[in-house]
Amino acid sequence: MIKAYLLMDYSLIDKALEAIFLLPSEIVPTHYGESDNKKASKKLETSEFIKFKKKHTLGYILFGANVSYAISISPNDTVEITLFTETIIESSIIYEYVMSLATLGAFFGYACEDSEYKHRNQVLATIKGNHIEAWVGRNIDQYVSGLYWVTFISYELKKKFNLNIDEFLANAYKSQETEYGHILQFYDSPQSWESHQNEIDGLCQNSSGVFSKKEASSELEPIDDVIKFFDVMHKHR
Repeated sequence: MIKAYLLMDYSLIDKALEAIFLLPSEIVPTHYGESDNKKASKKLETSEFIKFKKKHTLGYILFGANVSYAISISPNDTVEITLFTETIIESSIIYEYVMSLATLGAFFGYACEDSEYKHRNQVLATIKGNHIEAWVGRNIDQYVSGLYWVTFISYELKKKFNLNIDEFLANAYKSQETEYGHILQFYDSPQSWESHQNEIDGLCQNSSGVFSKKEASSELEPIDDVIKFFDVMHKHR
């Protein structure tokens, strides 16, 4: 399964939805709903959907045949749009989705296998028989959450964290510069991430402004208390 995420200003939401509706048929949404219960979703019809959007100011879900889009609206006037695939989709189509939204003026974005995202941003632990999981590195006010198969770095984000974009470009399989930033593709296909795992782990770890969970994992090694575990996770949220 692929996860593809874009963060942008809420003022771009209508343009983003227009772009999504023009994507290839494999990932075009046809229904919408207020939860991830696809069976309870309604067919996309312009007038009803407009009313629905006005009512659901915190977000909603769009559904396609084998995809879903989580639209999450934050109080700070940003919107997170996350595409989830349920079956194999051509990688070029996923790249097109990232490019379509990045070129609108997104702040940050990425696309990768769900397993790669978990490798970069999920921590698992067993403490006194309790199996615990937590997500880390996702506070965009502190750092870029990581580098993934496809990663969009806006000029604004580059400036905010003084990112060494030249180093990223040197390590990229290919890249594309847009009006708003750089789309970096670090390997040919999202499924090949494990073959490049050490390389990208090292790039994250050694790049100022980019999160690496190595520090969080090392802090957890001596911990055998659940409360202390979550204290460390909160620090690296």
